[in-house]
Amino acid sequence: ESVETIVVTAFHLPLQVTRGTSIHIVASSNQMYGIDGKWSLNFNKATTLSTLFQLRSRYPIRVIFVGWPGIHITDYAEQQEVRRLLLDRDCIPVFPSPSEFSLYLEFCTSFLWPACNNVLRSFQGDNPTPFNQEQWAAYQVVNQKYADVVVSNVREPSDMIWVH
Repeated sequence: ESVETIVVTAFHLPLQVTRGTSIHIVASSNQMYGIDGKWSLNFNKATTLSTLFQLRSRYPIRVIFVGWPGIHITDYAEQQEVRRLLLDRDCIPVFPSPSEFSLYLEFCTSFLWPACNNVLRSFQGDNPTPFNQEQWAAYQVVNQKYADVVVSNVREPSDMIWVH
């Protein structure tokens, strides 16, 4: 059975959303602008996903991206605007709250990164860094939000989920 769609899930999208004033779509290797004059989309230079995003049209498989859009938007109407703008470019945003997201990032950088990269000095010695339950709880909440978005966008049994 062939793959219909690849759902690439990553910390952030290959496009970063910012508030902007442009009124035309301009596509170049560096920037894409939103059509409504309120939002701008830029290729996220901090990720290899931008390259995959640009190459996706060369293959017969649909590739969609799920991740954080690079901006905290708490207003539901604005989230819907950004969602529509990104969906036209095969990107689906996840909108964790700023406080949850901050704790999520702290857990990733203070616990997961050292543990997954064999840098365990902070956990060894006479005064090891304590495990932070609040960060762990936020990490689980944010991951669940990502999972909910992914599951709601898988359409066929042959779709592939790629967690980056």
